[in-house]
Amino acid sequence: MSSKSSIQVKLVLDEEMRNEEIINEIRKIVENACKKETNYFGYGIWTHHITSVVKWARTLARKSNADEEIVEIAALLHDYASIVNINNYSGHHTRGAELAEEI
Repeated sequence: MSSKSSIQVKLVLDEEMRNEEIINEIRKIVENACKKETNYFGYGIWTHHITSVVKWARTLARKSNADEEIVEIAALLHDYASIVNINNYSGHHTRGAELAEEI
């Protein structure tokens, strides 16, 4: 393998690691928000809803050749706005996008 190929492989591996770290950090942020007493829905929204949505979103992403990492991030954040503030519930789909930018 040429040194250029080695560098390209390392860059791909580094990028994959960064993406995994980003997803893990987002997962922690969302789960911690679910644990807070201010979460109207209770911790069950994490254990019974979000984790299930993530699982099925990744499955659908694989079957449709979508970017699994992007889909997983979207699944993790899809209800985040209403979790952090119930007043965001009616517009959580747009407010969630704004909060995702802040993360």
